[in-house]
Amino acid sequence: HRTTVKSQEVSKEEVNEPVSKDAEVTRNENFSLVDGDKDALKFKYYVVVGSFTKQTNAKGLQSSLVSEGNKAIMVINEKGMYRVLISSFNDYNLAHARIREIANRFADAWVLVKK
Repeated sequence: HRTTVKSQEVSKEEVNEPVSKDAEVTRNENFSLVDGDKDALKFKYYVVVGSFTKQTNAKGLQSSLVSEGNKAIMVINEKGMYRVLISSFNDYNLAHARIREIANRFADAWVLVKK
């Protein structure tokens, strides 16, 4: 029961500070596809569940997600960081809803906006 109360407190803190929360979890980047369905790049908003300097580490996460039935793709940004994207959307609110759905597993998930 205490766990429920604690998580409600955290939620209230997040609601009280939406500007800083959004600033933390949204970034604009140029990126290109490394591995996955190129049609996924037709969207504007992407949910990032992993960022890696090594492609092999990104590939490991992407492979796990794909084997679970996700349409995860791997991209690389201008600075050479590999991003693993679990979902793609044209609606920012849907991207944020997806982050809430996966928060237990990917607490640090954030929204990548294609420049």
